[in-house]
Amino acid sequence: MTAPGWYNEGKKLIEGETYPFQFIRIVPLSDNMNYMLMEDPYGIRHLVPYEYYIQYGIQTGSTVNCRIDKINCTGRVFLEPEHPYYKMGSTFYFEIVGFKEADKQNTHLVYIVKDAFGNEIFVESERGFLNNLEKGQLSCLIEGFKKGKPVLKLAVTDEGI
Repeated sequence: MTAPGWYNEGKKLIEGETYPFQFIRIVPLSDNMNYMLMEDPYGIRHLVPYEYYIQYGIQTGSTVNCRIDKINCTGRVFLEPEHPYYKMGSTFYFEIVGFKEADKQNTHLVYIVKDAFGNEIFVESERGFLNNLEKGQLSCLIEGFKKGKPVLKLAVTDEGI
């Protein structure tokens, strides 16, 4: 999906692509949240909730690469700033901080892991799935990012089923 700006002479942002955005300033709105005012390469401004990306260390006036995560039916563009530590498609080890049963049939297990910023992330696994559990860490593939947190999937290892 693409979103043409009404004053940008037909230039379009494309879902799934990454563009450089200029971080103009922080804007507080009436919903008691702060937003980053970001300007795309075509001069159109977008608001991004600041609270999800505080730990990224993004400074006012800097250029931030943002992925166009979604463009909804009203034309609103959802941006996901580039993570300062992780890259999509890469495999990393995450510290395991706990686990819980995912269903009543005990066929799935959910690992709770921490990312580089201490955010807790849930990773679902089939019971009996072998992963390279190394010193309390879980090998995970970064599938994407949502609201500043990595979306994880267990990485298949040589020892996997």
